[in-house]
Amino acid sequence: MIYIPQVHRNPGSNLSDPMNDTAVAAQNQIYSIVSYLVKDMGIKYVMAEGDMYGPVPDTTLKNMKMIMDARDNIANDIAAAGKNSPARDANPALAQKLIQEGTTAISAADRAITLQGGPYKLKAEGANFTLYGAETSSTYNESAGIVQNYLYLQDRMHALSSRNQSDASPLPRFFNANDLNAIQQQIATSRAKPSRWIETSPSADIPQTQNDPSAMFTDIETNIKMIQERLAPMPQIGRSPSRDTNPYASISDPAILQQEQTELTNEINTTVIGARNRDTAENFGKGLVAENTSIGVLQFGAGHEDGLVKELNNSGFSVIVVTANEVAKTPAADPSAQSNTPTAPTPRQQNAPALELELLKRIRQRMQNGNGSDQATL
Repeated sequence: MIYIPQVHRNPGSNLSDPMNDTAVAAQNQIYSIVSYLVKDMGIKYVMAEGDMYGPVPDTTLKNMKMIMDARDNIANDIAAAGKNSPARDANPALAQKLIQEGTTAISAADRAITLQGGPYKLKAEGANFTLYGAETSSTYNESAGIVQNYLYLQDRMHALSSRNQSDASPLPRFFNANDLNAIQQQIATSRAKPSRWIETSPSADIPQTQNDPSAMFTDIETNIKMIQERLAPMPQIGRSPSRDTNPYASISDPAILQQEQTELTNEINTTVIGARNRDTAENFGKGLVAENTSIGVLQFGAGHEDGLVKELNNSGFSVIVVTANEVAKTPAADPSAQSNTPTAPTPRQQNAPALELELLKRIRQRMQNGNGSDQATL
């Protein structure tokens, strides 16, 4: 089996938060790796962290596909507006407003889809493989509670370390429709190309609304609303801590909070890491049997790597660890709150084609050999 360590969205964080930039870059690379394994090597079974064991619900994938279609429609309309001066001249202020809002919506959609995970994006695009969740509900729910308490504790410790409560930095929030303004501040307000889709979209794909300014702008508004509505139900990691409901709010003694942190860290090692590693190894094997295959891909947190590989080996699996460059250069992340500390890039040792050939060779060898583990960095 092939294990791909991942860096995912930070628990409790806003999608637009720069702390998730590393996860965005990592998931884009993981998308390319999984795409190669599925499309070029014919692997049909992929398991991902976060969903409960079994095939990922169609509703999740359909929701993602609707967001992707809406962002593509906006991109095509903006491209058409850029080439059609009558559409712009009919109402320049409205054109500029909708182009800016459409560009912002594209940015939000791209980031949300990417942070959902490389395998999810690939499956939503229609790639031919079965995507499974890796989690056991009882362990996952217990882990979620531990992580939530960790977030509350970290917020309380941060609040106490500030000069006063009002000086504490704002709590992280999840993305919702009102967050589009925050994302908009991160992108240019000029009419720059919104994304690579516009650069590569053939003219034949530009919708017929290009000669009807009012229809074109209505289409942009409709698709912006679609993205806003569809982003709301997307799965989220953890909840944003609220100081009004923080169970540690009445504790002001740093020594007590430090003791609580030690105890939570032990619970993280025991349950969030250890128990979930065992569950995942067991569930991966069950999925292989259910899908009647002997090889598959597992995407799971980088912080689980050592323990998870051991559990997989103990379950009889030969493991190849394929690590994306962005993950390889990221410090081992705390499972409850991944670090965003910048590090020097790790240079590639081989070019992409050579890496693909090496990966293919190793996978074929491992399929023929016994237990063990191997590593490759892409």
